[in-house]
Amino acid sequence: MSDSVLPVHGTHEPDPDLVRIEDPSQVGLFAYDNGKFIVESFAAPCGNSVTASVIANKKFPRLADVISGQRIAGQPRGDQMVFDLTLAPASYRVFSAE
Repeated sequence: MSDSVLPVHGTHEPDPDLVRIEDPSQVGLFAYDNGKFIVESFAAPCGNSVTASVIANKKFPRLADVISGQRIAGQPRGDQMVFDLTLAPASYRVFSAE
């Protein structure tokens, strides 16, 4: 093993049941193990806004936009909550599940 490579002693993976997206193409989800996640639009800057549906565990009835402080209520769907989010082209939003 190279001296520049450090061994991994544990892993911290995001909870796969916390959040996922149903989206058009060119939208990405980056989930973290602290209950926060980023939804990013990779659409061209001169393109149109897109709407992505974020699906979260029902124990999280709201999302908080970490940057603006806006609180978004979800709509129940079975044992999940659905949040429809609009993203400007070439932008991202950071959320915390509440």
